[in-house]
Amino acid sequence: MRRLCTLLLVASLALPAAATARYVSSTDGSLSVEHATGSVILTGKGLLFGHVEHGTVTVLSFKPDGNAVPTVSGAKMKLVGSAINVAYSGSDVRFLFPGGRYSLEIDGTGIDVSAVGRGTIVAVGAGTVDDGSFSADGGPPQRLGFVRLATSWGGYSAGGRSDTSTSTNSNSSNGSRG
Repeated sequence: MRRLCTLLLVASLALPAAATARYVSSTDGSLSVEHATGSVILTGKGLLFGHVEHGTVTVLSFKPDGNAVPTVSGAKMKLVGSAINVAYSGSDVRFLFPGGRYSLEIDGTGIDVSAVGRGTIVAVGAGTVDDGSFSADGGPPQRLGFVRLATSWGGYSAGGRSDTSTSTNSNSSNGSRG
């Protein structure tokens, strides 16, 4: 009886781990954007969620994994551009993309984002005293400013460190692509 209880305990602990392993690749990484002000463009695959104090979340593309459905609250939705892009604008905007391939542009203040999977980020600050920061794969925070920063997380970086490249941005307004 004791052997059966031990076996059942071990099996109950192993099953959730095995089920989770299906969705998490050994090359998955993480991204954290904290208190950003400006423009953040995210392209990747995996789970993504966040909050914007005031601004716009534009969905450039989204292809869900299975039946995954994105959720956005605290914003008004409108179609933008010649392609069918969806923009959510407002205050206290919260969003969740539970799994899939995505491309988003977030413009605003108080941008907080967490992502698990693989992808790239391009970000530029608005020129305030503290434009926030982002960190990829547990690396050191990259402070945002007038210079556009780009890096990747997950399977795109080697050795757990992100490759950060910078370039000057000729347009330093609050979040324009330059």
